[in-house]
Amino acid sequence: MNKQVLTLSVEEQAVLKTLAYFDVFNYLMKPSEIHQFAPILMSPLNVVPCLNYMVNHGLIFQHGKFFSINSDPAVAESRKANSKTTDKSIALAKRFSRFLSRVPFVDGVFAADTNSFELHPEGVELDFSIIAKPNRAWLCRFFIRLYMSLFWFRSSKSFGLNHIIDGGQLQLDDKSLMMATKLKMLTPMVNQELYSSFIKSNTWANQFLPNLKQKAKEDVPELSKNVLKSIIEFVGSGAIGSSLNKLLKNVDQKPHKSEEMDSTTKSKTGIHFIAINAIRNENEVNELVLNRLASIASTHKINLNVGELLSAKP
Repeated sequence: MNKQVLTLSVEEQAVLKTLAYFDVFNYLMKPSEIHQFAPILMSPLNVVPCLNYMVNHGLIFQHGKFFSINSDPAVAESRKANSKTTDKSIALAKRFSRFLSRVPFVDGVFAADTNSFELHPEGVELDFSIIAKPNRAWLCRFFIRLYMSLFWFRSSKSFGLNHIIDGGQLQLDDKSLMMATKLKMLTPMVNQELYSSFIKSNTWANQFLPNLKQKAKEDVPELSKNVLKSIIEFVGSGAIGSSLNKLLKNVDQKPHKSEEMDSTTKSKTGIHFIAINAIRNENEVNELVLNRLASIASTHKINLNVGELLSAKP
Protein backbone atom coordinates (compact mmCIF):
# COMPACT_ATOMS: atom_id res chain seq x y z
CA MET A 1 0.00 0.00 0.00
CA ASN A 2 1.23 3.45 -0.88
CA LYS A 3 2.07 5.21 2.38
CA GLN A 4 2.24 8.64 0.78
CA VAL A 5 0.06 11.10 2.64
CA LEU A 6 -3.25 11.58 0.82
CA THR A 7 -5.06 14.86 0.70
CA LEU A 8 -8.77 14.52 0.11
CA SER A 9 -10.81 17.26 -1.52
CA VAL A 10 -13.56 18.99 0.43
CA GLU A 11 -16.18 16.89 -1.35
CA GLU A 12 -14.29 13.65 -0.74
CA GLN A 13 -14.01 14.49 2.95
CA ALA A 14 -17.74 15.25 3.06
CA VAL A 15 -18.53 11.87 1.45
CA LEU A 16 -16.21 10.08 3.88
CA LYS A 17 -17.75 11.85 6.87
CA THR A 18 -21.25 10.89 5.68
CA LEU A 19 -20.26 7.23 5.38
CA ALA A 20 -18.64 7.33 8.82
CA TYR A 21 -21.76 8.88 10.36
CA PHE A 22 -24.11 6.26 8.95
CA ASP A 23 -21.69 3.47 9.80
CA VAL A 24 -22.50 4.17 13.45
CA PHE A 25 -25.97 2.84 12.59
CA ASN A 26 -24.60 -0.09 10.51
CA TYR A 27 -26.22 1.46 7.46
CA LEU A 28 -24.65 1.11 4.02
CA MET A 29 -25.43 3.83 1.50
CA LYS A 30 -26.18 4.24 -2.17
CA PRO A 31 -24.55 7.17 -4.03
CA SER A 32 -27.87 9.03 -4.17
CA GLU A 33 -28.24 8.74 -0.39
CA ILE A 34 -24.68 9.90 0.18
CA HIS A 35 -25.44 13.00 -1.87
CA GLN A 36 -28.64 13.68 0.05
CA PHE A 37 -26.95 13.45 3.45
CA ALA A 38 -23.65 15.10 2.62
CA PRO A 39 -22.91 18.04 4.96
CA ILE A 40 -22.00 20.42 2.12
CA LEU A 41 -23.79 21.59 -0.98
CA MET A 42 -22.47 19.53 -3.87
CA SER A 43 -23.49 18.16 -7.25
CA PRO A 44 -24.79 14.58 -7.34
CA LEU A 45 -22.52 14.02 -10.34
CA ASN A 46 -19.46 14.42 -8.12
CA VAL A 47 -20.37 11.68 -5.64
CA VAL A 48 -19.40 8.63 -7.72
CA PRO A 49 -15.94 10.00 -8.67
CA CYS A 50 -15.30 10.67 -4.96
CA LEU A 51 -16.39 7.14 -4.10
CA ASN A 52 -14.28 5.55 -6.84
CA TYR A 53 -11.19 7.45 -5.74
CA MET A 54 -11.56 6.35 -2.12
CA VAL A 55 -12.40 2.75 -3.07
CA ASN A 56 -9.27 2.60 -5.24
CA HIS A 57 -7.18 3.80 -2.28
CA GLY A 58 -8.77 1.33 0.13
CA LEU A 59 -10.41 3.99 2.31
CA ILE A 60 -13.94 2.69 1.75
CA PHE A 61 -15.54 -0.44 0.34
CA GLN A 62 -18.16 -1.19 -2.27
CA HIS A 63 -20.75 -3.92 -1.67
CA GLY A 64 -22.77 -4.16 -4.85
CA LYS A 65 -24.67 -0.89 -5.16
CA PHE A 66 -23.83 0.11 -1.58
CA PHE A 67 -20.77 1.81 -0.08
CA SER A 68 -19.39 1.72 3.44
CA ILE A 69 -16.25 2.21 5.52
CA ASN A 70 -16.92 -1.34 6.74
CA SER A 71 -15.22 -4.10 4.72
CA ASP A 72 -17.51 -6.86 6.04
CA PRO A 73 -19.87 -7.97 3.22
CA ALA A 74 -22.37 -9.23 5.80
CA VAL A 75 -23.46 -5.66 6.53
CA ALA A 76 -24.74 -5.38 2.97
CA GLU A 77 -27.09 -8.31 3.50
CA SER A 78 -28.43 -6.62 6.61
CA ARG A 79 -29.10 -3.43 4.68
CA LYS A 80 -30.91 -5.32 1.95
CA ALA A 81 -33.09 -7.09 4.50
CA ASN A 82 -33.98 -3.84 6.28
CA SER A 83 -34.76 -2.03 3.04
CA LYS A 84 -37.68 -4.22 2.01
CA THR A 85 -40.85 -2.17 2.31
CA THR A 86 -43.95 -4.17 1.46
CA ASP A 87 -47.30 -2.89 0.31
CA LYS A 88 -48.77 -4.53 3.39
CA SER A 89 -46.62 -2.49 5.79
CA ILE A 90 -47.39 0.74 3.92
CA ALA A 91 -51.12 0.04 4.08
CA LEU A 92 -50.82 -0.74 7.78
CA ALA A 93 -48.94 2.52 8.34
CA LYS A 94 -51.76 4.44 6.68
CA ARG A 95 -54.39 2.74 8.85
CA PHE A 96 -52.39 3.34 12.00
CA SER A 97 -51.95 7.00 11.04
CA ARG A 98 -55.70 7.40 10.61
CA PHE A 99 -56.16 5.76 14.00
CA LEU A 100 -53.70 8.19 15.61
CA SER A 101 -55.45 11.13 13.99
CA ARG A 102 -58.61 10.23 15.93
CA VAL A 103 -56.82 10.50 19.28
CA PRO A 104 -57.65 13.65 21.29
CA PHE A 105 -55.09 16.46 21.04
CA VAL A 106 -53.39 14.95 17.96
CA ASP A 107 -53.19 17.55 15.18
CA GLY A 108 -50.72 15.91 12.78
CA VAL A 109 -49.14 12.51 12.13
CA PHE A 110 -45.81 12.10 10.34
CA ALA A 111 -43.95 8.86 9.64
CA ALA A 112 -40.23 8.25 9.39
CA ASP A 113 -39.05 6.96 6.03
CA THR A 114 -39.49 3.19 6.26
CA ASN A 115 -36.13 2.74 4.55
CA SER A 116 -34.38 5.18 6.86
CA PHE A 117 -31.15 4.52 8.73
CA GLU A 118 -32.87 5.35 11.99
CA LEU A 119 -32.21 2.82 14.73
CA HIS A 120 -35.61 1.42 15.52
CA PRO A 121 -36.10 -0.46 18.78
CA GLU A 122 -35.98 -4.20 18.19
CA GLY A 123 -39.06 -5.39 16.34
CA VAL A 124 -40.24 -1.88 15.43
CA GLU A 125 -40.70 -1.36 11.70
CA LEU A 126 -42.47 2.00 11.53
CA ASP A 127 -41.76 5.17 13.51
CA PHE A 128 -44.12 8.11 13.91
CA SER A 129 -43.85 11.68 15.11
CA ILE A 130 -46.92 13.52 16.40
CA ILE A 131 -47.82 17.21 16.43
CA ALA A 132 -50.05 17.86 19.43
CA LYS A 133 -52.39 20.74 20.05
CA PRO A 134 -50.61 23.77 21.57
CA ASN A 135 -49.61 23.23 25.21
CA ARG A 136 -51.12 19.74 25.27
CA ALA A 137 -48.19 17.44 24.37
CA TRP A 138 -48.36 15.39 27.58
CA LEU A 139 -52.16 15.06 27.45
CA CYS A 140 -51.73 13.92 23.88
CA ARG A 141 -49.27 11.24 24.95
CA PHE A 142 -51.64 10.07 27.69
CA PHE A 143 -54.52 9.64 25.24
CA ILE A 144 -52.34 7.90 22.67
CA ARG A 145 -51.45 5.31 25.30
CA LEU A 146 -55.08 5.04 26.39
CA TYR A 147 -56.42 4.63 22.86
CA MET A 148 -53.75 2.07 22.01
CA SER A 149 -54.76 -0.06 24.98
CA LEU A 150 -58.51 0.29 24.36
CA PHE A 151 -59.01 0.44 20.60
CA TRP A 152 -55.95 -0.84 18.74
CA PHE A 153 -55.97 -4.61 19.03
CA ARG A 154 -53.08 -5.28 16.71
CA SER A 155 -49.64 -5.82 18.19
CA SER A 156 -48.11 -2.41 18.88
CA LYS A 157 -44.58 -3.85 18.76
CA SER A 158 -44.24 -2.99 15.08
CA PHE A 159 -44.86 0.70 15.78
CA GLY A 160 -42.62 3.23 17.45
CA LEU A 161 -43.23 6.80 18.55
CA ASN A 162 -40.26 9.12 18.13
CA HIS A 163 -41.49 12.51 19.25
CA ILE A 164 -44.55 14.40 20.36
CA ILE A 165 -44.18 18.07 19.46
CA ASP A 166 -46.19 21.00 20.76
CA GLY A 167 -48.13 22.56 17.89
CA GLY A 168 -47.66 25.99 19.47
CA GLN A 169 -43.88 25.69 19.31
CA LEU A 170 -43.04 24.02 16.02
CA GLN A 171 -39.43 25.21 15.88
CA LEU A 172 -37.30 22.60 17.64
CA ASP A 173 -34.75 23.68 20.23
CA ASP A 174 -32.52 20.69 19.46
CA LYS A 175 -30.67 21.95 16.39
CA SER A 176 -28.31 19.04 15.83
CA LEU A 177 -27.33 16.84 12.90
CA MET A 178 -29.21 13.90 14.40
CA MET A 179 -32.41 15.91 14.79
CA ALA A 180 -32.01 17.44 11.34
CA THR A 181 -31.70 13.94 9.87
CA LYS A 182 -34.83 12.74 11.68
CA LEU A 183 -36.75 15.83 10.61
CA LYS A 184 -35.68 15.55 6.97
CA MET A 185 -36.76 11.92 6.79
CA LEU A 186 -40.33 12.56 7.92
CA THR A 187 -43.21 12.16 5.52
CA PRO A 188 -46.74 13.50 6.19
CA MET A 189 -49.42 10.91 6.89
CA VAL A 190 -52.15 13.19 8.22
CA ASN A 191 -52.44 17.01 7.83
CA GLN A 192 -50.19 18.15 4.97
CA GLU A 193 -50.71 21.82 5.87
CA LEU A 194 -49.35 21.35 9.37
CA TYR A 195 -46.42 19.34 7.98
CA SER A 196 -45.56 22.25 5.67
CA SER A 197 -45.67 24.68 8.61
CA PHE A 198 -43.45 22.36 10.65
CA ILE A 199 -40.85 22.17 7.89
CA LYS A 200 -40.90 25.95 7.37
CA SER A 201 -40.38 26.44 11.10
CA ASN A 202 -37.23 24.30 11.02
CA THR A 203 -35.32 25.51 7.97
CA TRP A 204 -32.19 25.39 10.14
CA ALA A 205 -32.02 21.70 9.15
CA ASN A 206 -30.86 22.84 5.69
CA GLN A 207 -27.59 23.99 7.27
CA PHE A 208 -26.79 20.36 8.11
CA LEU A 209 -28.29 18.68 5.04
CA PRO A 210 -28.32 21.24 2.21
CA ASN A 211 -28.84 18.67 -0.57
CA LEU A 212 -31.89 16.91 0.86
CA LYS A 213 -35.07 18.59 -0.30
CA GLN A 214 -38.39 17.55 1.16
CA LYS A 215 -41.27 17.15 -1.24
CA ALA A 216 -44.96 17.59 -0.59
CA LYS A 217 -46.89 14.32 -0.60
CA GLU A 218 -50.09 14.02 -2.55
CA ASP A 219 -53.37 12.69 -1.18
CA VAL A 220 -52.51 13.23 2.47
CA PRO A 221 -55.75 12.90 4.47
CA GLU A 222 -57.00 15.77 6.57
CA LEU A 223 -57.21 15.57 10.33
CA SER A 224 -59.95 13.21 11.49
CA LYS A 225 -62.84 14.77 13.40
CA ASN A 226 -65.22 12.85 15.64
CA VAL A 227 -67.59 13.65 18.47
CA LEU A 228 -65.58 11.97 21.23
CA LYS A 229 -62.36 13.71 20.24
CA SER A 230 -64.10 17.08 20.00
CA ILE A 231 -65.69 16.72 23.44
CA ILE A 232 -62.44 15.67 25.14
CA GLU A 233 -60.49 18.50 23.49
CA PHE A 234 -63.17 21.02 24.49
CA VAL A 235 -63.05 19.90 28.13
CA GLY A 236 -59.24 19.98 28.07
CA SER A 237 -58.94 23.34 26.35
CA GLY A 238 -58.99 25.53 29.47
CA ALA A 239 -57.26 25.71 32.82
CA ILE A 240 -58.12 22.10 33.68
CA GLY A 241 -56.31 20.88 30.58
CA SER A 242 -53.27 23.03 31.34
CA SER A 243 -53.06 21.69 34.87
CA LEU A 244 -53.43 18.09 33.73
CA ASN A 245 -50.75 18.58 31.06
CA LYS A 246 -48.25 19.82 33.67
CA LEU A 247 -49.23 17.08 36.11
CA LEU A 248 -48.70 14.34 33.53
CA LYS A 249 -45.29 15.75 32.67
CA ASN A 250 -44.21 15.84 36.30
CA VAL A 251 -45.46 12.30 36.98
CA ASP A 252 -43.92 10.82 33.86
CA GLN A 253 -40.52 12.44 34.40
CA LYS A 254 -39.95 11.09 37.87
CA PRO A 255 -36.57 9.26 38.01
CA HIS A 256 -38.09 5.79 37.98
CA LYS A 257 -40.21 6.65 34.95
CA SER A 258 -37.43 8.06 32.74
CA GLU A 259 -34.90 5.24 32.74
CA GLU A 260 -35.62 4.60 29.07
CA MET A 261 -34.20 8.02 28.13
CA ASP A 262 -30.53 8.90 28.12
CA SER A 263 -29.23 12.01 29.88
CA THR A 264 -29.19 14.14 26.74
CA THR A 265 -32.75 13.24 25.83
CA LYS A 266 -34.04 13.87 29.35
CA SER A 267 -32.63 17.38 29.30
CA LYS A 268 -34.36 18.09 25.98
CA THR A 269 -37.71 16.60 26.96
CA GLY A 270 -39.92 19.34 28.37
CA ILE A 271 -43.42 20.72 28.43
CA HIS A 272 -43.38 21.38 24.65
CA PHE A 273 -41.36 18.41 23.37
CA ILE A 274 -41.33 14.73 24.28
CA ALA A 275 -38.56 12.48 23.02
CA ILE A 276 -39.39 8.78 23.00
CA ASN A 277 -37.37 5.70 22.04
CA ALA A 278 -34.11 7.60 22.28
CA ILE A 279 -31.31 5.16 21.56
CA ARG A 280 -28.22 7.28 21.11
CA ASN A 281 -27.55 10.91 21.83
CA GLU A 282 -25.72 13.37 19.64
CA ASN A 283 -22.53 13.44 21.73
CA GLU A 284 -22.20 9.67 21.67
CA VAL A 285 -22.71 9.52 17.90
CA ASN A 286 -20.19 12.32 17.29
CA GLU A 287 -17.60 10.53 19.39
CA LEU A 288 -18.11 7.29 17.46
CA VAL A 289 -17.84 9.12 14.13
CA LEU A 290 -14.72 10.91 15.33
CA ASN A 291 -13.10 7.61 16.29
CA ARG A 292 -13.90 6.10 12.90
CA LEU A 293 -12.47 9.07 11.01
CA ALA A 294 -9.38 9.22 13.20
CA SER A 295 -8.77 5.52 12.59
CA ILE A 296 -9.06 5.93 8.83
CA ALA A 297 -6.78 8.97 8.87
CA SER A 298 -4.16 7.12 10.91
CA THR A 299 -4.29 3.88 8.91
CA HIS A 300 -4.18 5.48 5.49
CA LYS A 301 -2.16 8.59 6.34
CA ILE A 302 -4.78 11.11 5.29
CA ASN A 303 -4.98 14.76 6.16
CA LEU A 304 -8.47 15.16 7.61
CA ASN A 305 -9.92 18.19 9.34
CA VAL A 306 -12.00 15.96 11.61
CA GLY A 307 -13.05 18.77 13.95
CA GLU A 308 -14.48 20.79 11.10
CA LEU A 309 -16.32 17.75 9.75
CA LEU A 310 -18.11 17.36 13.10
CA SER A 311 -18.78 21.05 13.67
CA ALA A 312 -22.32 22.22 14.38
CA LYS A 313 -22.59 23.89 10.98
CA PRO A 314 -21.03 22.36 7.86
